[in-house]
Amino acid sequence: MTPGTQPPAARVTSLDVARLANVSQSAVSRTFTPGASVSEKTRERVLAAAAQLGYRPNILARSLITGRSNMVGLVLSELSNPYYPPLLEKLSDALQAQGRHLLLFTVPRDQDVELLIPRVLQYQVDAVVICAGTVSSGMAAACARDRRPVLLLNRTADHPEADHILCDNEDGGRQAAAALIAAGCHRLGLITGQKETLTSDHRCQGFLAEAARHGIPVAQADGGFTRSGGAEAAHRLLTAPQRPDGLFAANDLMALEARRVATDLGLSVPGDLKLIGFDDTADAAQAGLATLRQPVEEMVRATALRLDARLNGAAPAPAITLPVTLIRRASLGAA
Repeated sequence: MTPGTQPPAARVTSLDVARLANVSQSAVSRTFTPGASVSEKTRERVLAAAAQLGYRPNILARSLITGRSNMVGLVLSELSNPYYPPLLEKLSDALQAQGRHLLLFTVPRDQDVELLIPRVLQYQVDAVVICAGTVSSGMAAACARDRRPVLLLNRTADHPEADHILCDNEDGGRQAAAALIAAGCHRLGLITGQKETLTSDHRCQGFLAEAARHGIPVAQADGGFTRSGGAEAAHRLLTAPQRPDGLFAANDLMALEARRVATDLGLSVPGDLKLIGFDDTADAAQAGLATLRQPVEEMVRATALRLDARLNGAAPAPAITLPVTLIRRASLGAA
């Protein structure tokens, strides 16, 4: 120890608080446990003593005793997609209202989500929400073996222990094609998302099926759900000899890049090209981009309720699929 310095103060414990408040140590524990039974008089005495001593409960130590950390692991794709930050904020708020908190893990594009699951479980989370990449039944099985409920948000996996909350991606793709055709488009283009992800697959399947129903061919290019990928795909489609006059991108990020590329090529939106995205991000609204709105608040509410049920002993429930809504804006020719 350096001369003249003071040794670090001893950490205040729950026993110190109990002595000052003249209550049992278990009463202190109950006071700081959400939902635990404790009288209002005891609670006031404990909180006053804790404030006087500067006491902070040790959440990690409590989790070792109770077997519950009140943490939910969220496995998310890269945060560069503007769809995800509002989702993260809303889910965090919903779980905090239940006395739970999020522990965030992000998955780079070149990393297999399945490899991350063991690391997530090492943090003793009570449950896992997966909203990234391609989900296999092996991920759900790993969580089930560790007795951790797993919920797939806008993803699916063939495992009986997994819960699923989804939006109707396929119907969204169908609505996009129908809207472009109704707006007078005769040559359709499609910018697909990340390969082998069900969100992209289902959106594109719905779009292609509706176009086929009307006998309209569709030119496709892979955009990978990224800004750069969307720009490259749009350039490829819009410089083709038979360029599309109606274009659907599997997310707003790519659709906005497609609009920029169209403008750079001297094309008018919506005069020469009508354009629809998917997600309804804030950027899409500001840019006048027609899009399919995901019911984010409803999805988050359903996720929080399902997690709470599972953590209180409920069995997995049938998948919940929520509808998407076509938002007509200037890029579709809407006023």
